[in-house]
Amino acid sequence: MTITIRPGSTVMFAGDSITDCQRLESEEGLGFGYPLRVAGEWGLRHPDRAVTWLNSGIAGDKVMDLEARWQTDVLDTRPDVVSILVGGNDVGWHSYDPDGYVIPAEDFAAGYDRLLAPLAEAGTGLILIEPFLLPIRGLVEVGDVHLDEEVRKEWRADLDPKIQV
Repeated sequence: MTITIRPGSTVMFAGDSITDCQRLESEEGLGFGYPLRVAGEWGLRHPDRAVTWLNSGIAGDKVMDLEARWQTDVLDTRPDVVSILVGGNDVGWHSYDPDGYVIPAEDFAAGYDRLLAPLAEAGTGLILIEPFLLPIRGLVEVGDVHLDEEVRKEWRADLDPKIQV
């Protein structure tokens, strides 16, 4: 499917830290990651087609966090296109923390569907980016969590069904 971005369109990036990418510290509010790169590339290729680029990503967010702020942060801006990258925090140390809640794929799917339904009703163009886990070799530490091969296999087993969602 092709998404057409016309002059005057509004494009909203929504998601977690990969989308956020320090957006509040950046001059234009897009952060220093892929939303800035997409907007910059668009500007280089189409300098005569002004587009409003917005970023509502927040580091650490899960699908349920996006749901809690979806109306004010996304729907109220009446975007023509929404790009969503969320799901990395719905697995991993968030799910395997002794005090954490394991988010079943069914709950992830239901929450994601609730995000998409009003956008589909409005005819909003959608770009859905699947969550991912980088293949890193050796021991990696994230906070107090030691990511060895076994932990990454557990995370992958939890992430794969959510990618299918």
